[in-house]
Amino acid sequence: QFTRALHGWWLVPFTNGYSWGWYLVSLLGLPLLASLVTGLVVYKRFWKGFFRPTLRIRHGARIFWGDFHRLSGIWSIWFIAVISITGTWFLIQAILGDNQITISSEPIVPAIARDKVPMSAPGVPAPMIPL
Repeated sequence: QFTRALHGWWLVPFTNGYSWGWYLVSLLGLPLLASLVTGLVVYKRFWKGFFRPTLRIRHGARIFWGDFHRLSGIWSIWFIAVISITGTWFLIQAILGDNQITISSEPIVPAIARDKVPMSAPGVPAPMIPL
């Protein structure tokens, strides 16, 4: 809940159910997923580097930084995969939710406009409203 709220609301305007910030953060999951797939395609033998990492320190700065770049990319694969897949799923969920489409067995909870929420005096329970 905390992570979803932190990345979702961003104090920007809302559509029907999700904010523009939610769409922005979730939409960035697509290029991140594309960069992950591209990196795996370009570096074909990434499993070799994953299980037997090589960091050549004494072969010059260019070799060292190239090895460091590959090594940091390999070890961040899992983190990038989780972030990009989650962001893409949140985007799909937001698009479906704003269009009142659900893939769950649970019904979509309707949103109530702020001016339609009943007010009551302090100490008096709020009246029930039909959903």
